[in-house]
Amino acid sequence: MMYVVSVVAFIGWCMLRWLIGHPSVSRFVYPRGCLYHIPGALSSSQKNAWNNHALCLIHGVVATLGSLHAILRTLPNFNWSIEQTLLHSSTHINDWPLAQPWIEISIGYFLYDTLINIIDRPNTNPTDYVHHTLCIVAYALSLWFQWGWFLAIFFLTNEFSTPAFHLGWYLSQDPKTPIRRQQVMDVLFVASFFAVRVGFNLFVLKMCWLLATVKEYHPSPEIIPSYAFWAQMY
Repeated sequence: MMYVVSVVAFIGWCMLRWLIGHPSVSRFVYPRGCLYHIPGALSSSQKNAWNNHALCLIHGVVATLGSLHAILRTLPNFNWSIEQTLLHSSTHINDWPLAQPWIEISIGYFLYDTLINIIDRPNTNPTDYVHHTLCIVAYALSLWFQWGWFLAIFFLTNEFSTPAFHLGWYLSQDPKTPIRRQQVMDVLFVASFFAVRVGFNLFVLKMCWLLATVKEYHPSPEIIPSYAFWAQMY
């Protein structure tokens, strides 16, 4: 049952991608007068790129809000002791339902984005496939073992910088965009990237290292998610 939601989410992301690309819906998604609505201004592949960025932005918002909700609901009773929190699979098991839906939705998204890379973006950098594969494997194993939810949900906070990146991309597509507005969005992206994907991830990397090296605290099969998350850091 745990993977059914991921499959449904995958289908949902595919349907949402189709809906955003439909003329009757895209006119509500993109501002009136932008290049997307000017006949002949964008090729079919360029419109696909606009729609793909829209899906990435939506996932970034959903993953960020969901992960923050799970973390903030848990923090008041969270025990940061290494023995009690980082290594025991039974610790905070009651908090798993807070994290599981967002992990399942993200698995569906990464499956969708992998499919789009194969269909729409044949020249995709191989590292993107490696990244998506590691994400899917790590999240799926966490679901299977219902273990290490705090690692999975902490990694979802990495999406905090995603909206600024894609909004900046949209601004860069319009030659009429004021340079100051573009610069502000670039600063927001860089600041959020370093705050979460560098600063916060150093803390998460320490947890991954502990989980991957101190083996006597948990069954050996359950160590796999921590290795997958750790590999994702690189």
